[in-house]
Amino acid sequence: MTKIHIDICIPFYTYDCQQRYNLTTKIFNHYNNISKHFFSLANITFTLVGSEKILSETLVNKCFNSCNYTYEEYDQETFIDNKNQNVIYNMLTDKFKFSYKKSIEKKPNITLLAGSNDYICYDFFKQIIDFYNPNEKQLYGIDNYNNGNNCVLISKYDNANSKIKTDSDVWWNGVSNFNGRHIYNYCGGIIGFNDCLYSNHYNKLFNNIISCDEGNIEKQILELPNVVKFNSLKTFYFNLKTENNSDLNSYSSLINHFSSEIKLFTDFEVDLQKKIIKEHGDFSFL
Repeated sequence: MTKIHIDICIPFYTYDCQQRYNLTTKIFNHYNNISKHFFSLANITFTLVGSEKILSETLVNKCFNSCNYTYEEYDQETFIDNKNQNVIYNMLTDKFKFSYKKSIEKKPNITLLAGSNDYICYDFFKQIIDFYNPNEKQLYGIDNYNNGNNCVLISKYDNANSKIKTDSDVWWNGVSNFNGRHIYNYCGGIIGFNDCLYSNHYNKLFNNIISCDEGNIEKQILELPNVVKFNSLKTFYFNLKTENNSDLNSYSSLINHFSSEIKLFTDFEVDLQKKIIKEHGDFSFL
């Protein structure tokens, strides 16, 4: 039986910041472990897209030494000091498109794009492996709390102790009322589609749909004919921030946007609580 091929593309940038570099290292190590964990079920490969030349490539070579990966360089140097948000978002959209294109060149059954500061739980990958159907145009992501009992932990990364900074933990149900984003089902962290979808809509994906806004990708792909949306169940991800705000969206800005949708850990279903605790213990795994 031929194993399903999943390629995960991860565009990243460390901002020449040791905290961000260390955090990215931990996330990359997690993906390396995912590849090994699902070896019997899937061939999980990686497309890593960096923009800091030797620094980026060396980091990738260090973290992905036991799995199949490629490294690609994307030049974003001219945008580093630009404070215009539209310029930054346009550059990131181009980087996302570049990443997806390089991933699709490998002709995987599923291509996913993940954030370099997002820890995605193991069960998400098991669920999409089981869900995959080559005869359907499929879209994948992590649902929000109200559509499958999924959740997000927004937290700062404690660089000194190499773990999540528990005094900044904020649990979010994945629903956002900011700027009308309540219409989106997926709460972020990772998004992708299968070979049936990208082979039928390649030009539309790269001309009109793919951007650095995961919600916009979800909305526009679901407007294509006969797309089947993957519905995750009791999955989660950790959106981790550096203490010096080396992030596109800072910890404080997200908390302000999601203030009405912040939950207590005990608000979630017991099964989801148990799953998080079982997989990650006291969250010192990083």
